[in-house]
Amino acid sequence: MNKIYTGVIAVLILILLSQSIYLFVKISIDKKMIMKLEEENQSLITKLSSAESYIDMQNYKISEYGKNMAEAEDMYKNKLKIINEKYTALEKQYQDNITLKCDEILKIIDENQRRFINDYKN
Repeated sequence: MNKIYTGVIAVLILILLSQSIYLFVKISIDKKMIMKLEEENQSLITKLSSAESYIDMQNYKISEYGKNMAEAEDMYKNKLKIINEKYTALEKQYQDNITLKCDEILKIIDENQRRFINDYKN
Protein backbone atom coordinates (compact mmCIF):
# COMPACT_ATOMS: atom_id res chain seq x y z
CA MET A 1 0.00 0.00 0.00
CA ASN A 2 2.85 2.27 0.72
CA LYS A 3 4.01 1.83 -2.83
CA ILE A 4 0.58 2.73 -4.14
CA TYR A 5 0.46 5.89 -2.01
CA THR A 6 3.93 6.80 -3.13
CA GLY A 7 2.98 6.15 -6.79
CA VAL A 8 -0.18 8.23 -6.45
CA ILE A 9 1.73 11.02 -4.70
CA ALA A 10 4.43 10.89 -7.39
CA VAL A 11 1.79 11.09 -10.13
CA LEU A 12 0.08 13.98 -8.33
CA ILE A 13 3.41 15.77 -7.89
CA LEU A 14 4.19 15.14 -11.56
CA ILE A 15 0.77 16.53 -12.57
CA LEU A 16 1.24 19.50 -10.28
CA LEU A 17 4.73 20.11 -11.64
CA SER A 18 3.56 19.88 -15.28
CA GLN A 19 0.64 22.21 -14.49
CA SER A 20 3.06 24.70 -12.92
CA ILE A 21 5.35 24.54 -15.93
CA TYR A 22 2.34 24.92 -18.27
CA LEU A 23 1.07 27.95 -16.31
CA PHE A 24 4.55 29.51 -16.25
CA VAL A 25 4.93 29.09 -20.04
CA LYS A 26 1.37 30.33 -20.68
CA ILE A 27 1.90 33.39 -18.45
CA SER A 28 5.19 34.28 -20.17
CA ILE A 29 3.56 33.86 -23.60
CA ASP A 30 0.64 36.04 -22.48
CA LYS A 31 3.05 38.69 -21.15
CA LYS A 32 4.85 38.76 -24.48
CA MET A 33 1.52 39.02 -26.27
CA ILE A 34 0.43 41.85 -23.96
CA MET A 35 3.70 43.71 -24.58
CA LYS A 36 3.29 43.25 -28.34
CA LEU A 37 -0.30 44.51 -28.17
CA GLU A 38 0.79 47.52 -26.10
CA GLU A 39 3.38 48.38 -28.77
CA GLU A 40 0.75 48.05 -31.50
CA ASN A 41 -1.62 50.19 -29.43
CA GLN A 42 1.03 52.90 -29.05
CA SER A 43 1.75 52.78 -32.78
CA LEU A 44 -1.95 53.09 -33.57
CA ILE A 45 -2.31 56.01 -31.15
CA THR A 46 0.59 57.76 -32.89
CA LYS A 47 -0.93 57.14 -36.33
CA LEU A 48 -4.32 58.33 -35.10
CA SER A 49 -2.91 61.58 -33.72
CA SER A 50 -1.03 62.12 -36.99
CA ALA A 51 -4.23 61.53 -38.95
CA GLU A 52 -6.12 63.97 -36.71
CA SER A 53 -3.46 66.63 -37.31
CA TYR A 54 -3.68 66.03 -41.05
CA ILE A 55 -7.48 66.32 -40.92
CA ASP A 56 -7.20 69.57 -38.94
CA MET A 57 -4.77 70.95 -41.53
CA GLN A 58 -7.09 69.95 -44.37
CA ASN A 59 -10.06 71.56 -42.59
CA TYR A 60 -8.04 74.76 -42.16
CA LYS A 61 -7.13 74.76 -45.86
CA ILE A 62 -10.77 74.20 -46.79
CA SER A 63 -11.91 77.10 -44.60
CA GLU A 64 -9.22 79.38 -46.08
CA TYR A 65 -10.26 78.32 -49.56
CA GLY A 66 -13.86 79.18 -48.69
CA LYS A 67 -12.80 82.60 -47.43
CA ASN A 68 -10.76 83.24 -50.57
CA MET A 69 -13.66 82.16 -52.76
CA ALA A 70 -16.00 84.52 -50.89
CA GLU A 71 -13.54 87.42 -51.32
CA ALA A 72 -13.11 86.63 -55.02
CA GLU A 73 -16.87 86.48 -55.45
CA ASP A 74 -17.27 89.86 -53.72
CA MET A 75 -14.58 91.40 -55.93
CA TYR A 76 -16.26 89.95 -59.02
CA LYS A 77 -19.64 91.33 -57.96
CA ASN A 78 -18.14 94.78 -57.33
CA LYS A 79 -16.40 94.84 -60.71
CA LEU A 80 -19.56 93.65 -62.41
CA LYS A 81 -21.52 96.39 -60.64
CA ILE A 82 -19.03 99.05 -61.84
CA ILE A 83 -19.17 97.72 -65.41
CA ASN A 84 -22.97 97.73 -65.32
CA GLU A 85 -22.99 101.31 -64.06
CA LYS A 86 -20.62 102.40 -66.84
CA TYR A 87 -22.67 100.52 -69.42
CA THR A 88 -25.88 102.11 -68.16
CA ALA A 89 -24.26 105.56 -68.34
CA LEU A 90 -23.04 104.93 -71.90
CA GLU A 91 -26.39 103.51 -72.90
CA LYS A 92 -28.11 106.60 -71.49
CA GLN A 93 -25.64 108.92 -73.26
CA TYR A 94 -26.13 107.22 -76.62
CA GLN A 95 -29.84 107.00 -76.13
CA ASP A 96 -29.85 110.76 -75.83
CA ASN A 97 -27.64 110.99 -78.96
CA ILE A 98 -30.03 108.90 -81.06
CA THR A 99 -32.48 111.75 -81.12
CA LEU A 100 -29.87 114.16 -82.52
CA LYS A 101 -30.08 115.17 -86.12
CA CYS A 102 -27.44 114.28 -88.65
CA ASP A 103 -25.98 117.82 -88.71
CA GLU A 104 -25.66 117.88 -84.95
CA ILE A 105 -23.86 114.51 -84.98
CA LEU A 106 -21.43 115.73 -87.65
CA LYS A 107 -20.83 118.85 -85.57
CA ILE A 108 -20.04 116.71 -82.48
CA ILE A 109 -17.66 114.52 -84.53
CA ASP A 110 -15.94 117.61 -85.92
CA GLU A 111 -15.48 119.08 -82.45
CA ASN A 112 -14.11 115.79 -81.14
CA GLN A 113 -11.66 115.51 -84.01
CA ARG A 114 -10.48 119.11 -83.54
CA ARG A 115 -10.05 118.54 -79.82
CA PHE A 116 -8.13 115.34 -80.51
CA ILE A 117 -5.84 117.03 -83.04
CA ASN A 118 -5.21 119.96 -80.69
CA ASP A 119 -4.43 117.56 -77.82
CA TYR A 120 -2.18 115.55 -80.11
CA LYS A 121 -0.22 118.63 -81.23
CA ASN A 122 0.33 119.77 -77.65
